Amino acid sequence: MKLAKIRVTDTSTGKLASGDRAPERGIGDSPFQGRDFAREVESPEGNHFDAFDLTAVSFGTLPGYIDRNESTVELWLFDGGRLATQRFTLQQVLDGDAGFAAALPDTIGIAITYSSADPEANGNRIPVGEDLVAHLDMRMRATERASGDPVRGGESGSVIMLPNEAISRGWDAVVDPDAQPTSRDTADVQLKQARVDVGLVKEVAVQHGGSSDRTIIETEPQAPVDVRLTADPAGATAPHDTLEISDTTEGFWQRFRLVGFGTPTLPAGSDRAIPRVYVVDAAGAGSWVDLADFTGDLADVRGVGMVFDRADGDLFPQGSASWSASWGTAVLPFTVQLREGAEVDWTDDRQRNEASAAATNIRYGTADAKDDDEVTFSPGANRLQVVKRAPNDTTTHRVAPLSSLPWRLELTNSGTSFLPIEQVVDALPASLSWDGAAPVLTSSAESSELIENAPDISIGEDGRLVFDWSGDSPRLNPGETVTIKLGLIMQPLRAGEKATNRVVVEKTGVPLTEESCVRPNDFGQEPAAWDPEEPTLCGNTNFVQPNPGTVIAPRKTVSGEPGPTLGEDLVHGALNTRTLEDCEPGYFVPLGSAYTRFPCASYTAAGATDTWKLENFNAGTVPLARMTVVDMLPAANDRLLDGGAARGSTFRPVLAEASSDAFRVSGLPAGAHYTIEVTTNADACFGAGSGSLWADDPECVDTATNPANADWQPLDDFAGDRTDVVGLRFVFEMSGEPLQPAENIVIEFETVNALDGSTGALQPTLAQFRDRQFAWNQHGMVAWDGAGNRVYLPATPQPAGVTVKTGSLVVSKSVLGEGTAHAPESFPVELSCTVPSGTSFERVALDLGDQALLTVPRDGSVTVDGLPIGADCTARESGDVGAHGESGRSIVPTAGVEPSTDGTSAELRIRERGTDDATLLELANIYTLGELVVEKALLSGNGYEPDDRDRRFAFEFELICAVNGMEDPIVRTFTLRGGEQEHLTGLPAGARCELTETNTGGALETSMTVGGDETEGSTRGGLVIGPDGEHVLVSNVFDGPVPPADPRFGGLVVTGGTVAWLVVGALLLVAAGGGVLIARRRRADAERGL
Repeated sequence: MKLAKIRVTDTSTGKLASGDRAPERGIGDSPFQGRDFAREVESPEGNHFDAFDLTAVSFGTLPGYIDRNESTVELWLFDGGRLATQRFTLQQVLDGDAGFAAALPDTIGIAITYSSADPEANGNRIPVGEDLVAHLDMRMRATERASGDPVRGGESGSVIMLPNEAISRGWDAVVDPDAQPTSRDTADVQLKQARVDVGLVKEVAVQHGGSSDRTIIETEPQAPVDVRLTADPAGATAPHDTLEISDTTEGFWQRFRLVGFGTPTLPAGSDRAIPRVYVVDAAGAGSWVDLADFTGDLADVRGVGMVFDRADGDLFPQGSASWSASWGTAVLPFTVQLREGAEVDWTDDRQRNEASAAATNIRYGTADAKDDDEVTFSPGANRLQVVKRAPNDTTTHRVAPLSSLPWRLELTNSGTSFLPIEQVVDALPASLSWDGAAPVLTSSAESSELIENAPDISIGEDGRLVFDWSGDSPRLNPGETVTIKLGLIMQPLRAGEKATNRVVVEKTGVPLTEESCVRPNDFGQEPAAWDPEEPTLCGNTNFVQPNPGTVIAPRKTVSGEPGPTLGEDLVHGALNTRTLEDCEPGYFVPLGSAYTRFPCASYTAAGATDTWKLENFNAGTVPLARMTVVDMLPAANDRLLDGGAARGSTFRPVLAEASSDAFRVSGLPAGAHYTIEVTTNADACFGAGSGSLWADDPECVDTATNPANADWQPLDDFAGDRTDVVGLRFVFEMSGEPLQPAENIVIEFETVNALDGSTGALQPTLAQFRDRQFAWNQHGMVAWDGAGNRVYLPATPQPAGVTVKTGSLVVSKSVLGEGTAHAPESFPVELSCTVPSGTSFERVALDLGDQALLTVPRDGSVTVDGLPIGADCTARESGDVGAHGESGRSIVPTAGVEPSTDGTSAELRIRERGTDDATLLELANIYTLGELVVEKALLSGNGYEPDDRDRRFAFEFELICAVNGMEDPIVRTFTLRGGEQEHLTGLPAGARCELTETNTGGALETSMTVGGDETEGSTRGGLVIGPDGEHVLVSNVFDGPVPPADPRFGGLVVTGGTVAWLVVGALLLVAAGGGVLIARRRRADAERGL
């Protein structure tokens, strides 16, 4: 059945028909005619347009038989005061008619009539089953249209049902025009109270280059930490005024500092994001500051936040999304870094951090959400790679024996942790030895703890070369490779034998696993099986092997003073000529012996005997039938056999004995025999001038090229003095039973460091020993196989040498006592020494030159360097006690110093004293003080007391004292009145003084009394200051004034004395001579100006 028209009405309110037929309301009538909007709103059926606004009308696909101009859209309108309708054609609506759009906000009902073209003429055109779709966009109102009250939903989870019914009605223009088929449908709206809610997710990501996780590792403490705070609606049904996300966990921000904000993600409908920082003032009060207004340091920030809202102050989200408040997500991203100096336990630590979000709707309240995450701290992953590289390990691994060749050890931290390296051990087998040269350590990193904290390097008698960092516990940085380069020497081996070197990181400071101990196996490396019982060990191995063919290898060593010198073992050890420090045990060959070679020079002593060892190896794979060894003994300005470069010798030791018995030869095959020859010509083997002819003539037999080679003679025939021998030649014949590979002929003999006055020998002068004295020796060898074929190249070893060890004498002078201010600035000290001579005279005097008389500063010292160890000396301060103003002398007994019983001299023994080998001679002089007391007395010469002028007069004095050791005398001046004393203190005991009264005040007489001994005059010398003090009484005589005569006594002067005293005075006057006294009185008056 087809229809001509179909009308859809929303809302119908159930009043458009009482049944299927409604003749009172035809298809052409308005469905809104006679309806009361206010009553509908209050009725149970209601009208949902009271709570919703129509915002838009759209249509689905319209069939072509629908006439857009015949079809209509009728709007029922309510403007708050009156009801009305307005009709538009479908075409107008589709064209977006402005009047239609303007009417939508007031719409309270809508009727859409779909019509075919001119149905009265064309009949029914709308077929059965056709879908005609209209879309009505509705928006819930804030207030009810009719009452103006707020639109409310159900509270506490309940709902308010808002009926929503639509009715469709058809019209049959052909069969039954009066029939109007009708259909209804409802889509009720449930209104709930709007709910404010928010959810939050916190995520932390520590950036590690191409990866990230939640862990900061110790090696990357400043790795950026990205924090992402994501808020979501969490089912909220209310739009928001604001959404705030913040992070202010105190513990977190104490450890971390803000680096910056990332780009935020705004929630739908929000158009503004305001970043904020949380700061705390000095009083501990915190406050939020917009980032735009913040002028402080980011390090002061103690929290971050972001406020999302709209600039116009409206709610968000907007539009249809507001029905469910579905605003998507809001993201606050920011980046922090660990603060410098933050306390972290890298082995077991974590930092939790809680963030919060707050969504606010002013009408419906605020909802909060929290979430946390944590940052963990870790030392990182331990992973160590150990590589051992050998010479020629890319090809055959074949090397020449007894030659120092470079080996390389590589330690690589392939993990992410700081990898502690405490000890590395290069376990050298007997077939390999260290050349003693300082290993070279380099790093791939710009800054390396293992390089900056250089290891202690030592080698034990078991061959373990140890690099020990345990005192500093340095760490290998992630990705860092530390390379240790060192020289190793392969000993002669038999064909098919290998010298395998194993290096082990014995103490990593942290445990490893089989997977984290990486041990490559290329280039001949052969790592041992992993031992889980030793998790701190990680090592690797490599090897070398001998070259095939006819090969020889010599080695020369020396032991300085292996036996006592004049009953004493004077010296020990050796000098490393590269570092000028004592050689470590690993330099001695073999380990644990006293033999050395370059770069070490064995210590020896003047007059001592040294032992030289010449080892001559068959270092190839072919037996040797003949061998010649030559040894040109050390001498000043000598040369190396191979090449003729300077050896560096400064003196000539001499053979201890010129006889065959003095040479010890071992290692010869059965049936072998040999001869020993000597020469007194220093040009043998070398030739005259510079350079050396030895390489072309290793037997030193070519007399045409080098005539000096003609002077060789058998030792048994030599009749000269041993001191004349300068060269040795050994010829070995072994054709019966050749010398096999790895076998060795050893020659040993002794020389003496004689001070015999001969040319080139050590001289008994201090000047010679002030510079280091060396004797370097090198021998050469050549050999032939059983077929008479000579080795391609003759060979010389590293030189071996001795150096005369010397010590120092430090002479110090201390001045003690309260009188030190009067001590001289320096003191002369006499020194004499003897040293072992190495001749029939046990000792010889050592010429000290200008050091025989030392000038030692007071409270200072002088050092005499270059005294040979073994020297015996005598030292004394010049002059007798008191010669320098002292009251006594003493010497402190120290190691090697034996003072005399009177403390004025000492016997000294210059011996090894430790690292500086200094002998300390500590001299002391005692300076004490004495006192001189000068007292002034006034005496009468006439029996009358001196007058007031005499008693008040200040008499002037001068004291002059001579002190031994002082150029200038001590001078004191002072004044005294009668009856006064002057205490002259601080005078050196022993000083000789002279006291003079420089102004006697016109005294008639002056005398000075010392210890009851009175002398006349105003000067007294010979006053010796003693520690107990001295007293001088200076007496001046004056006549007192004569009083006037008393008439009661017949005109005689009354003196208050008796008549007897007057008689005595008269007698004395007569006896002394009245004229003399009168003259003295007049002279005294004249001196005073009276």
